[in-house]
This record gives sequence, C-alpha cells and structure tokens, in this order.
Amino acid sequence: MMIQAEFRGALGQAYTDEPFYYEGNLKDVQQLELTTSRNRAIFIAVANAIYRHLGLVTNTVHCRDEGPDLCGRKIAEHLASNLSSKCKLLMIGFQPAIAYNLSRTFKNFRVTDMDSANIGQVKRGVLIESYEGNKEAIKWSDIVVATGSTIVNGTIDEILRLCHEKKKRVIFYGVTIASATYEFGLERLCFESS
Repeated sequence: MMIQAEFRGALGQAYTDEPFYYEGNLKDVQQLELTTSRNRAIFIAVANAIYRHLGLVTNTVHCRDEGPDLCGRKIAEHLASNLSSKCKLLMIGFQPAIAYNLSRTFKNFRVTDMDSANIGQVKRGVLIESYEGNKEAIKWSDIVVATGSTIVNGTIDEILRLCHEKKKRVIFYGVTIASATYEFGLERLCFESS
C-alpha cells in the first residue's frame, strides 16, 4: 500500500506492507529508528516530499488509471532501445504491467518477489520466483530492474551489494526511491508518475 507525506504543499509517496497514519514534525521523523518497514516508509515518503519541494526530484506520486500500463510499455521501450533483446533481464519486485511488457520484449526474463501470494504463480505470462533466489538470479542476469520499495522493505543493501559483486547494472523503478536515487546517484525509471 502507498503512504503519502506532504511538506509545504509537495507530496512524496512510499510503498509499504505496513501502512498507518502518522503525524509529526521533521525532528520527529529524523529521530525515527529505521528498523521497521513502517518507519522507513515514513522517512522515505517525507524525504521524497522534501526533495520534491526543493526541486531536486520529480515524479514522487504514483501513476493511476492507465498509467501503470503505459509506464510498463515505456520502460520496455526504453530498455529495448539500449539493450540487446538477448539480454538476461531480472526484475526484483513484481509489478504486473512492467513485468508483462518486459517479458514480451526480452526473451531471457525472470521475476522475483517477496509476496507469498505471488511466488510460484504465473501472472500475465510470467512465473514469479521467490526473492530468496535473488543471489542466483542476480548472478544469472545481465541487468537488474528492481522496485524502489526495496529501500523500505530492507532488501536494497543486499541487492546493491550482490549487483556490485557480480558487476551487474541495477535500475530502480517507481516513486518510492525518488530521493534516494538523487542522493546516491542510482538509476531510476518512472515515466507516468507525477
């Protein structure tokens, strides 16, 4: 579920599996212990709103309606224009529209996910594997396309470490990781958000 923060009229969002209502000032947010997905989601949503207010990032509010399908097509087109169709592409974090479009464009395509309801299922023609196989899947891949919500669910450090060790390029997608991509120089694709 998406949570939203507002800072001086600017909105920032973050995806989390632990949504809840929170109200506080910046000092309160700064003092949050970032040991839970809930606290990391608050921190990231607020950071996205602040960075948006400062003009450092755009696209911090998730797309709606036909936006996900259009974004999925644009991501596939963007990657196809820069990569061989024979490229081994790994998607970490299942997003239906993106996965569908990438699977139609890249023949060597795999998806891992944390959601037990998705694991082992074939969705939109794509088999969803367990995130517990990320190490092997990253080793197999040429390029990794990962959900930005990895920064909230606590898996981003391992993913970045494995990609660095195996010399794999990683590209994040989505609004959640907007401020972090600016701060740490990470790649991000997010075409239809506002």
